[in-house]
Amino acid sequence: MAVAGPQRGGAHALGAVVACQDVATYWPALLPYMVVMTKRFWVALGLGVLLGGGGAASFGPYVRAKVAAKARRYGAEVVIEHVVPGWEGVHLKGVQVTSPGLRGVRVWADDVVVGWSDRRPKRVVGGKVTALGSVSRLLGDAARWREAYLTGPTTGAAAGRQLSVSGLTIEWRNRARGADQTLEASGVSVSRDNGVLRLASVAAHARLADNYVDVEGGRVALRLGAAGPKLVALSSTAVVFKRHLKA
Repeated sequence: MAVAGPQRGGAHALGAVVACQDVATYWPALLPYMVVMTKRFWVALGLGVLLGGGGAASFGPYVRAKVAAKARRYGAEVVIEHVVPGWEGVHLKGVQVTSPGLRGVRVWADDVVVGWSDRRPKRVVGGKVTALGSVSRLLGDAARWREAYLTGPTTGAAAGRQLSVSGLTIEWRNRARGADQTLEASGVSVSRDNGVLRLASVAAHARLADNYVDVEGGRVALRLGAAGPKLVALSSTAVVFKRHLKA
């Protein structure tokens, strides 16, 4: 059985909520806390650009060391392939983020732009998030990670920061082999402003056992707060539900 057409509200919540939880919990939460730079970072940048030679050559390793040290404070590991200064900020290219506390979750970012003035990530372009494991285990790991590393006044401050993500791909499977619960989303974008997290996807496909959901133009808005995210809006341009009926 299949049903297609424009939908709003809770009809397609199943596939959208899984995607929303993956992105909202793992992707934006990690990077903003790991690449915040100190004043000495920008002093080193200025010296590297002005002096050139050895100063410029040491800039990349210095940035990597600073980011790695910051990441360890949040129970994560970050690997950066290239560090490139630009007009709008420092570009961290080829970024990989993992955390022992978030088992089965890996985050790749093609380009992370760290602003000159506030020294915080303001844009992520291109990337991929993969998650392996049951939804209950992944969300449980995320809750414990947040409790361990994101408690206190910094959490509320982070909710008000601006951050945009575009060109993201998300893949989730409940197990490595014979998975019967999966999610694949492409063209995912995330923006955060004034405590509201907005997520959109060009296309998403979810499977839960014998149930299949295809969503086009899905959009979710969540208001972030100390008590957790609250749904503000949920919509899509088209949804198709399918159920495999066994003979």
